[in-house]
Amino acid sequence: MSIEKMLSAYKTEAELRAFAEAAQKTLMMVQKKNKELQDEVDHLKKLVAGAVPIIKKDDSPILMGTDEEEIAKIELRKLREKAMDPDCLMLEDAKKVEIYSKILSSKSKKEDNKERDVQELDATALLALVEAPEQVKGE
Repeated sequence: MSIEKMLSAYKTEAELRAFAEAAQKTLMMVQKKNKELQDEVDHLKKLVAGAVPIIKKDDSPILMGTDEEEIAKIELRKLREKAMDPDCLMLEDAKKVEIYSKILSSKSKKEDNKERDVQELDATALLALVEAPEQVKGE
């Protein structure tokens, strides 16, 4: 409906004013309802993000290692998502981060120790290992 047709539909200025006020009230109610619904959608998105575990994102590396390590990585990712809203973090969460981080750091320390053991072998010990693995294990 064009504005000219709308103006001609109302015979008096009072009718036009009443229509304009009703339209304004309706618009305000629709805007308020829209805001409420948007807030609810945002809240539900946060709930789903915190409740549904994300095992692998497209940009994250494939999980490898023991079950402990995989669980630690998954839980740390969840806590990272939760940390986006600072009001949601609790002391419990900080303790969890510390525990999971220790699990992952102990894994890296074990890997470092394995690498050092191999690096400390001299050439003759390596040749002996290739020629007779049972003899080297007994030493």
